[in-house]
Amino acid sequence: MRTSNSKSRKDHILEAAIAEYARFGLKGARVDRIARRAVVNKRMLYYYFGSKDDLYRTALHKVYEGITESMGDYVGKCQIDDPVEKVMSFLGAYFNYMHAHPEYVAMIAWENLQRGRYVEEAEVEGVTHPMVDYAAKLLVDEKLLPDDLDVRHYMVQALGAAFFYYSNQYTLSLIFGPDLYLDDEAQRYLKHVKKVLSMPLKRRRSSDASSQTVDTTIADKTSV
Repeated sequence: MRTSNSKSRKDHILEAAIAEYARFGLKGARVDRIARRAVVNKRMLYYYFGSKDDLYRTALHKVYEGITESMGDYVGKCQIDDPVEKVMSFLGAYFNYMHAHPEYVAMIAWENLQRGRYVEEAEVEGVTHPMVDYAAKLLVDEKLLPDDLDVRHYMVQALGAAFFYYSNQYTLSLIFGPDLYLDDEAQRYLKHVKKVLSMPLKRRRSSDASSQTVDTTIADKTSV
């Protein structure tokens, strides 16, 4: 029973830390607030994680691990046969993850502001993106891209279309209006992105095949 309680307390601290780092970044985060949110004293926090920086590294690893597991599950369960539709489906799954996990978006944005200083220390090299690897392999194996387009560049554009939308939502709302982030508008944006990204791909069944056959619901599919 003691082990179970200890694990639960440690997990609770980690969840509180992710929320704190996502909102304030490493420099702005406060151990006092993390401890209060987790309902523990600071000594207990230091006992489990050593220091504020060590806790941040663990939190960063955890958010990477979360998307790895989610996307890995999606890849394993995906039943779509057409390779173009499958690539578009993976993009939709990634978009849905951004929608459901703002803490991931925020922490990755903070880490980039720090020039990726803690990524290697957080041991995320083993925490990869199975969806990215699988989609890139599909593009190569099925020869979906024209010869003058690069697979890496295509994947950066695809992931960036989702990440930029959520990581810049406050400034984009000022430019295009807050309704840009209503669920219906988010779904329309995803359909738009899929249509644009499917245009250069070969073996398309129709110009809008992916948007017709792939469920893009955001509000009802917060996990994949």
